[in-house]
Parts: sequence; C-alpha cells; structure tokens
Amino acid sequence: MARNTIGFVNRTYSNYYVEHRDFNLAIASMGDQINWETQNYSYRIVKPMNPVSNLQSELDLRFDMKIIIAQPKKSYLNRYLGIVYVRSIAWTSSSKDINPELLICESQKSLAQFQSYPKLAMPVITNDDIQCPPHYRRL
Repeated sequence: MARNTIGFVNRTYSNYYVEHRDFNLAIASMGDQINWETQNYSYRIVKPMNPVSNLQSELDLRFDMKIIIAQPKKSYLNRYLGIVYVRSIAWTSSSKDINPELLICESQKSLAQFQSYPKLAMPVITNDDIQCPPHYRRL
C-alpha cells in the first residue's frame, strides 16, 4: 500500500510540475485522495533546501525536488521514499517539454533493523544523477 501511495503522490507532483513548472501547490491538487496517516504509515512531504545530503559543488544545485516519505508505524515494515525532481539548469525559455523524473526507494531493512540509521535518509548525487540513499534500493 505504501508503494501505491508514494507512486500516486510522485505522479501528482510530476503532472503538476509539467503544467505549472513548480511543485509548490501540487499538494492542494490531491485534495482528499491521500490519507496521510494510516494504521501502518505516516506520510509527509519535504522540499529540501539543499536537495541532497552530499552537496559538493554548484552541480548539486541543479535539482529541484520533492521527497515523499512513508514512515512505518510498525517495526516489521520498510521505509519508502518517493523522489520527484527536475534538473533546474535545464529550464530555459526554449525548453517547454522537460518532464520531471520519478524515483521510488525502499529501505533494505525493516524499521526494527534500521534504528541506527537516520530517520530522514536523503537522496544522493552519483554521476550527475539522483540515486536512492545508502541502505535503500530503487523499485
């Protein structure tokens, strides 16, 4: 269920960005379609000021993104991240067909096994691309 919710939110943000070239008000377009608190998960959305955990150069400022977090409420469940991003540098007056990229990441361990890792895992830049955080796998 968490993967479906993350996928829905990712697609909603992507569609909104294509129309408005902005992520900021996409959450309003979801209305009551999302239950942000369920028996198993708590969902939240963040827009990092610095988009990734390993800011190293001006290259890292190229990305505009939203991160959707599915935080499990039960120890046997995995964490999920949905990442919707665009390469900010690609937006010019002549580029109208840029589409956001979508990424879903699943923790490789359940919450009980994951206690020593940070609660908010951030995506990283590898070879000029956004990747899942350490200890997460791409779905």
